[in-house]
Amino acid sequence: APIYLQWRPQGDALSILLQRGEELVLGVVQREHVGRMREIEAGAPLFYNWTPDGERLLLHAGDRGKKGGRLLLRDPLGPAEDVLFPSDAGSFCAPVFTSGLAVYAIMGDELTEVVASTANGEFPRQLETGEGLYALVGAPAGANWVAVSRSMRQEGSPYLGITVIGPRDGTSRRLTERGLFAFSWSPCGTWILGAEVAAAENCLRWWRIPLDGEAVDLGTFWPS
Repeated sequence: APIYLQWRPQGDALSILLQRGEELVLGVVQREHVGRMREIEAGAPLFYNWTPDGERLLLHAGDRGKKGGRLLLRDPLGPAEDVLFPSDAGSFCAPVFTSGLAVYAIMGDELTEVVASTANGEFPRQLETGEGLYALVGAPAGANWVAVSRSMRQEGSPYLGITVIGPRDGTSRRLTERGLFAFSWSPCGTWILGAEVAAAENCLRWWRIPLDGEAVDLGTFWPS
């Protein structure tokens, strides 16, 4: 069954993440070839993002039970050769692209390192280091920020606050210390929407978290 879908930036192909036994499978279906899926990669975990030009997929793929994983650029529609990043993947979810750079995490000597590099993994620059599972969410085009957080226990535990980092100069700003289960950017790139457990009400609560100013309580909700 499909568990995640993402359009190619041009809108002419759809990447589909599927569950197959204990591993995940990534495939791509082109609009002119509906019903025919080209399998791209398999692994567990398996995260990815399209490059901004839509020519490649940046893949973070692992083997279940083994530490680290692979980072590679793959042409999902043509015959171009893979570009394998020189460092093993650290503990993080999906890579992102912003400000002409790829932002992802690699394995350091003891801690995970969040880095920004060229699209093919050259000249990585360290942005942050830490323990736990990192989540990286790129701001909309023009905002030039990456929202960074990490979960210490993984497997459903909340992310511990949010820091936004400028990948080109390493500028950082701490936005909140709240424990969030999910967060995403507004389309304007000036605030983040976060979901926090409201234990007393036995539900979740939305927060509007601006780049400048105090967080705003938007009310509670029950997932459906």
